[in-house]
Order: sequence, then structure tokens, then C-alpha cells
Amino acid sequence: MTDYVAIITRFAPEGVIGEMDGVYSSWATDMPAGFSDGQIAKLKHIVPSLALAIKSVSLARMTRTLMETYLGRDAGQRVLSGRIVRGTAERIDAVVWFSDLRGFTRITDTAPEQVVPLLNDYSDVIVSAIHAASSSREVNATVAVCEGS
Repeated sequence: MTDYVAIITRFAPEGVIGEMDGVYSSWATDMPAGFSDGQIAKLKHIVPSLALAIKSVSLARMTRTLMETYLGRDAGQRVLSGRIVRGTAERIDAVVWFSDLRGFTRITDTAPEQVVPLLNDYSDVIVSAIHAASSSREVNATVAVCEGS
């Protein structure tokens, strides 16, 4: 490597997504003279478009993850593909499963900082087991938590 250029492309404040406030890119060459001024200018010209494309892909992935997390894998994919719209219904076979976590109230009272990690782990295990045991590709598995006295 004979030359190295790093370019930071920041998003406008309203375009920040979580901690993603921009795209950091780095470029290297092994040409003996390194980068020319013209090549650096071209990189600086094209990197904002590349940053926008990276941001678009990131938004699509986050949207898919959110949909699948809160609606379930199949329903999330169907919403994103436009196959589920408000005001329409489809008959499906469904199972509603209730389970009780032994000692949950004690955990919430004595170690509240452990509640969310515990529920995340529980959800991962249950949803993974449901998907692994299913012969159907159209399985929605979502865990909802209800705390009651």
C-alpha cells in the first residue's frame, strides 16, 4: 500500500438512524505515486451516493428485523411484500400458547435489571424451537409478555 484516504460522509441530523450518523469509508492503493488529486476528487464525489445506498440497505434490514420481531417471521415478510393490508383478512390455523415463568415476580422485585435479558433469552429459545419443529414455512412465532397480579 502506497497511499490511503479516509472519507467521512455525515447524515443530516434528521437522517441519523440510532447510532448510525454517517458512513466512514477508507480507500487504499498500491500505485507507486499513490492517489492523484483527480482520483481523490472523484472518490469524494461518488462516496455520498455510496453512503446513501448503504443507508438504504441498512434501513431495509432494520425494517425487516422490526417487522419480524413484532409481527413474526411470516407476517412481517407478508406485510413488507404488500400481501397484508389494513382491512383485509385471511383464515389461518393458529395456536395460542400461554406459559408461566416460575419465579418471574420474584426476579422483577429483586433483580429488575435481569428481566429484559431473561425475557430476550426466553423468547429466543421458544421462537427458535417453534421454527425448528415446524414443517411449514409460514409459521409466526412471537412472544408477548403480560405481567399481572
